Amino acid sequence: MKSSHRIISDHLHMTRVVARWVPKLLTPVQLQERVQMCRHLLNAYQNEPDFLGRLVTGDETWFHFYEPETKQQSSVWKATHEPPPVKAKAVQSAGKRMATVFWDREGILLIEWLPEGRTINAKYYCEILERLREKIKSKRRGRITRGTVLQQDNARPHTCNATMDVIRRLGFELLPHPAYSPDLAPSDYWLFPKMKEPLCGHRYGSLSALSSAISQWVRETPTEFFAQGISKLPERWHKCVQLGGDYVQKCNVDN
Repeated sequence: MKSSHRIISDHLHMTRVVARWVPKLLTPVQLQERVQMCRHLLNAYQNEPDFLGRLVTGDETWFHFYEPETKQQSSVWKATHEPPPVKAKAVQSAGKRMATVFWDREGILLIEWLPEGRTINAKYYCEILERLREKIKSKRRGRITRGTVLQQDNARPHTCNATMDVIRRLGFELLPHPAYSPDLAPSDYWLFPKMKEPLCGHRYGSLSALSSAISQWVRETPTEFFAQGISKLPERWHKCVQLGGDYVQKCNVDN
């Protein structure tokens, strides 16, 4: 066994690694689609100085009433001679609520909690888009006049004919978005993981309590955080092109 290991490592220069998890094993067609769309988006960004300033992005996500602490959050200081602490493994609560969140580089524009008994369908999503336009109009003076660039994923309620009609009527310019691409969606790779982080380790007995905790995070989070997340888009588009359409490393997949 040692001899075989020596041959593999020393002579064949091979190492044992853990597979990298990706959202989906992309087909050659899907890889090429990602490259083409990222080139298109990079061209739009390079040709318009205020491109990212007009961009609004959003998605749906689940918020659990209890989310266990991360390993980093549960770490403690100890002396070198002390044994490491032990902790029982905790799991997410079954209770959860879905929220639709829209934001731009200046901050959160809209958070809509899905009412009990409703599902995310085209009718509901179109109602949210109507309210989003009103929020943009009231919170971002002049944005409607300059034009809003909307980025969303390809979920069916987002892309059906009824939704497309509403997007056109509202005057939104819709960005193309490749399928199965959370690594190119700021909500997935940036906002949602950070948004949920301070909720870990706390139990919320109601939607009101959960919503209040999220509202507090929104109030305390500086504008620079949101600007930084949006500003990463061009470098991710560029990296995706360099990789031939493969996933950008360390992308977060929201559950």
